[in-house]
Amino acid sequence: ALRRIQIGDPIPNGWGDAIYWNINAILAGYFVDHAPSYGAIFQWPDAPGGEGHVAFVESVDPTTGAWTISEMNAVGWDVVDDKTYPASAAINYNFIHDKSAAAQSLAL
Repeated sequence: ALRRIQIGDPIPNGWGDAIYWNINAILAGYFVDHAPSYGAIFQWPDAPGGEGHVAFVESVDPTTGAWTISEMNAVGWDVVDDKTYPASAAINYNFIHDKSAAAQSLAL
């Protein structure tokens, strides 16, 4: 959520625990799929701990499709780290995109 503020595109408050972010995003008009893109919110509802996990997609390699997230509190409290995943892993996670992406998907 803090990275979205930093890029000037904050998400609404009140989405609750990370496990519910995909559902609340859809209800708020955001587009949710399994395709990472820069600025999207990575959501892992089945993360250990039962509350889900969210992160920020920092980049997607245009050649390999590998994608990198920045996250907080995964390796330690108040610690920011980065992880890179292969393109094939995207199907296992949700990506919350802007409302403009939702409007484009409806137009297709």
